[in-house]
Amino acid sequence: MASCVAVHVGAGFHSTAKEKQYRAACARACQAAMRVLRNGGIALEAVEKAIIELENEPLTNAGYGSNLTLHGAVECDASIMEGCNGRFGAIGAVPGIRNPISVAKGLVDESSKGLMTLGRIPPMFLAGNGARDWARNHGIDVMDDATALISDGALDTYVSHLTRVNDDHRGRGEPLEPASSAFIQDREIKKRKVDLGFVEGDDVTGLGHDTVGAVCLDMRGNVAAGVSSGGISLKFPGRVGEAAMYGCGCWAQNPTNDLPGVGCSATGTGEQLMKTLFAKTCADRVLANDDMQATMTTLMENDFLGSPLIRTFDDKNAGIIAIKVENVDGNQTGSGDGNGGHKMLELWYGHTTQSMVSPVVGHIFYVSPASARLIGNGEMKILQGIGYMTDQFSKPKIKRAVVRILYKLSFNSVGIDAHIAEI
Repeated sequence: MASCVAVHVGAGFHSTAKEKQYRAACARACQAAMRVLRNGGIALEAVEKAIIELENEPLTNAGYGSNLTLHGAVECDASIMEGCNGRFGAIGAVPGIRNPISVAKGLVDESSKGLMTLGRIPPMFLAGNGARDWARNHGIDVMDDATALISDGALDTYVSHLTRVNDDHRGRGEPLEPASSAFIQDREIKKRKVDLGFVEGDDVTGLGHDTVGAVCLDMRGNVAAGVSSGGISLKFPGRVGEAAMYGCGCWAQNPTNDLPGVGCSATGTGEQLMKTLFAKTCADRVLANDDMQATMTTLMENDFLGSPLIRTFDDKNAGIIAIKVENVDGNQTGSGDGNGGHKMLELWYGHTTQSMVSPVVGHIFYVSPASARLIGNGEMKILQGIGYMTDQFSKPKIKRAVVRILYKLSFNSVGIDAHIAEI
């Protein structure tokens, strides 16, 4: 059998000093997903498990450790999509949920049961306290302590950013933004006033566009994708970003006899990704063009950086991982029934930002000599890449992470020629 999962912890401004920690978090996420796949689970379940690992990692801007709102609270967005029937679930601006991706998957699971009583259509997207109540009613853990999801790192960032905002307001003679006194008291930081202009720690200058996400192909030929995010730092309470919006944060379609399959997971500035329908645009490009390098280049340079819809933004931030799955012998129908068929898989990622962290793990049986960075034989393989750009807006970085993986969905051996190459 063969399967593949790739994850990312966002495109943004990652601290080089924490690169090993980012890589380790990604590796744990991939390994969690692969355990699901090896035990016969489907791509949707694997994507959920991978993202749960990333939401539990304090370094990421998702779940525990998310960026704080202007009022010092955690409100999360998440969505997930499966490629067999196109089912999608999402939540936005939800407080008190440690693993928002599980609520999004719960919505997908409920939608698969059909109509509710009186012919009511199951919800696809829920927001705020309504989403939290739905989660509680469906057995998903809800945290009543509003500060339980706040990490020390997120708190440092909040104080630093609020200090800078108030410094600017003070210079303009405008009213200051007050921090929540109850919040400060609960976290025992009375002495850390937001007007002191000093905070310990490094790399707290960016506002944080680093949505986490995953894409997956399982042994049955199913594709799934998901995203999760705490949103931009100091966002206004109730703000919803691309991680919750259909066609903006993730997309998944199974391959058919006529069309390849595709899975996308995006990250960046939410308002820009929403205005460009970034994930759906990526999928449309993949389906329309055989050349993935040309596809990704056009996506980043024309559809995003060159889009007239976001021309008013000075800084344009986006990143994406995308898989393309093609039938070779035409035996697969896209039903996800695991009836076999040779497939070719490509995984690419690109970003306009300073950095992006995205590894891939494949359940593969043979590695060609050209793939020296994939270690071992017959075990899980971890291929990771992180790039740093010097010119953010005129020269997006496109990387080919895994190319031309040809396999049969059975217990046969797998030939793979895989590497990270600068394009």
